[in-house]
Amino acid sequence: MLDRRVKYLKSNYCKEKEIRKILESKEKLVYADDGMYEVVIKKSDIPDYIVGYANACGHSVVLKIIDQDRGDYYNPTITTIGWFLDKCHPKTREEIIDRLVLLQTTDEKPKKIPVIDEDLLNKVMNELGIDWEQAFKENINENIEYEY
Repeated sequence: MLDRRVKYLKSNYCKEKEIRKILESKEKLVYADDGMYEVVIKKSDIPDYIVGYANACGHSVVLKIIDQDRGDYYNPTITTIGWFLDKCHPKTREEIIDRLVLLQTTDEKPKKIPVIDEDLLNKVMNELGIDWEQAFKENINENIEYEY
């Protein structure tokens, strides 16, 4: 299974130019962690990442997805078992459920999404003078809700 994880991640990794483009678009980023690999993806790509990664791993993967506005490592925004949601922040669930269910229940295939290596992201952010809060926080003053 490890080889399938590595193959999926490597086939989707962004180059520096792609990372710059994503950062310049100011699209919200989130962490995705399977216990072995921690990557960064666009928030809008969460359903495609969940289904694509689960398919690549034979549905035996457990993911933590962390939106800095709605959770942290110990209280992730989303946890999954395979491509199914285990726990999910209610607002995030509303945002992703339509696309997630479409991918789970039809022949619709997950789109190829950019997966960002955290070390390379850090390098590019430093070069562009972008701090972590700019890339990962939509609203720094939003109250984080842990009960869901």
